[in-house]
Amino acid sequence: MPTFLPSPPTPLRASYPIFERPEAYERKRSVRNFLDHVRYGFERRALRRCLERTVGVRRILDVPCGVGRLFTFWREHGLGILGVDVSPSMAAAAARSLSGGIGAGEVRVGDAFALPLAAGEHVDLVACLRFVYYFDAAARARLFDEFHRVSKRYLLVQFKDGGTLAERYRAARRRQRAERRVTKGKLACTRETLASELRAAGFRLLSIERVHPLTDRAYALAEKC
Repeated sequence: MPTFLPSPPTPLRASYPIFERPEAYERKRSVRNFLDHVRYGFERRALRRCLERTVGVRRILDVPCGVGRLFTFWREHGLGILGVDVSPSMAAAAARSLSGGIGAGEVRVGDAFALPLAAGEHVDLVACLRFVYYFDAAARARLFDEFHRVSKRYLLVQFKDGGTLAERYRAARRRQRAERRVTKGKLACTRETLASELRAAGFRLLSIERVHPLTDRAYALAEKC
C-alpha cells in the first residue's frame, strides 16, 4: 500500500479533477482502437526523445502518477520510480502495479504542491504530465518552485502550447464559452512564457517535444541552473 503523508491546503483541489475511481480511469486511458495506439505511440516517442537528452538519471518522481500508467515505460529505461498522487485510491492502484511485477519503486499519497519527500530526499528527474495546464501562472510558479526543491537535476512537464494553430482555435472556442459563463478548462501558455516561468524557478529550458504535429500538447525538458 502507498505511504500516506498529508499536506497543507494548495490550489490543487480548486482546479484539478481529482480521480477517485481507478477502474474508470484505466478504461478511459486504455488503448481501445487504432487511433489510440497511434496516439500513445507518438506520446512515447516524444518522451523517449526527452529522456535521451538527460544524463545520469536513476530515480524519477512521477507526479501525479495516477494508476501508474507510465511505470512500465520508466522501468524500460532503467529508472527507479517514486510515484505520488493526491488520490488514495489511485495511489493504491499504482502501488499494486509495482507489486505486480513492473519493478522496484514506491508510491506515496500527497499533493504535488507540497511533495511528500523528506528533507534532503531528492530524485534525479521530476516528471509531471497531464497536470500543469490546469493551473494559472501563479499556481504554476508554486509548482515549479516545489519541483526545484526535490529535483537534483531535471524537470519534465507537459503543457499546452499556446502558439499552435490547434490551440489558437481552442482559445477562440474558450472565449466563446466564457461569454456564456462556461468553465474555461485547461490553460495554454506560449513557449516563451513557460521558459520564463521555469527560469524564475531556477530551471533552464533544454528542449520542447510536440507529442505530434496536430496537437497543442508538448513536453518541456528543463535542467536546474
